Amino acid sequence: MVLKSFPRHVLFLALVLLMIPLGGQSLYRSANTSVWLAGATSKQAPYLRIKDRDGNQLELSALKGKVVFINFWATWCPPCLQEMPSIRRLQNKYKDNQDIVFLLIDIDGNLKFSQAFLRLRGIKLPVYAMDSEIPAEFLPGGIPTSLLIDRANYVAGRQVGGANYMDPAILNRIEQLLAEDL
Repeated sequence: MVLKSFPRHVLFLALVLLMIPLGGQSLYRSANTSVWLAGATSKQAPYLRIKDRDGNQLELSALKGKVVFINFWATWCPPCLQEMPSIRRLQNKYKDNQDIVFLLIDIDGNLKFSQAFLRLRGIKLPVYAMDSEIPAEFLPGGIPTSLLIDRANYVAGRQVGGANYMDPAILNRIEQLLAEDL
């Protein structure tokens, strides 16, 4: 078959380029309560281990007691890049709150490139790569996908597709989770 002679990344890039004329409009939508809260489950968050650029590992379970915002993204994903400014504003809003942690996970794992890529766009957020398999419960579809994990380490919200994370429904949900006891 002709497709087997092309490297996977070339085929994937071709697919992404075919989506660009859409401008991400069909993939990017403002988050709303039903979409954001519909992803909430009563399930314990599955095992997740990530690493930073220096190779330091972090397990999600080590963050129990904190609210965790996780975003799976990639530099080649237009809706991912479209939502980054709102994620930056969200993180800035909570920068002095030690009870919430932001984990931006580049699914390609090239941390040096992704951090430089974001910095060139004026976005200074910490970026991580997977150091374990991505749990299917966390990434059921495409990217971007974001999750909220509550203090007890349960999935409390999910957004598949781009979003405006300064949406009042999302801000209210984060405030609710921060107000909850363990």
